[in-house]
Amino acid sequence: MKKIVIIGPESTGKSTLCTQLSKHFNCSYLPEYARSYLEEKGSDYSYEDVLLMAKGQLESERSFKPNTPFHFMDTNIMVFKVWIEEKYKLKVDWIEEEIKNDGCDFYFLCGTDITWENDSFRENPDKKDRERLFRRYHELILQSKKPYTILKGNETARVMGALEHLKKIQ
Repeated sequence: MKKIVIIGPESTGKSTLCTQLSKHFNCSYLPEYARSYLEEKGSDYSYEDVLLMAKGQLESERSFKPNTPFHFMDTNIMVFKVWIEEKYKLKVDWIEEEIKNDGCDFYFLCGTDITWENDSFRENPDKKDRERLFRRYHELILQSKKPYTILKGNETARVMGALEHLKKIQ
């Protein structure tokens, strides 16, 4: 089984891509933990909440055991590193260690070329912020030395691009 992480800034089609890939392969995927946490608690959160969400993300990753060729994940612990750096200007050592040992086999990094969709949990609608965050994710993936590809274009183009890469690593 290959652990595939779909990552990128807010509103770049990560959840949509996970949904489409899971339908294509007739499998489940691991949804973004932070979204379910915030849907339950509300959009007002603290630094401590972000740390709890990071721990919840890790626990959900450890307990998710699909019996399929691919293990799709809508984000991973890397999101919390970026979130904490951006919002609180802090570094959390245990998150840094978890990133080094994330067990990811491949990353799909979603580009910012699709239209921003506002919701009560998203915080960075500015195109310059989205591009800066995209570059930050790209930098972290490069540092991880894990294989990846950047997906751009509309929903169909992203799904087709992902499927092409998945054929190569299956």
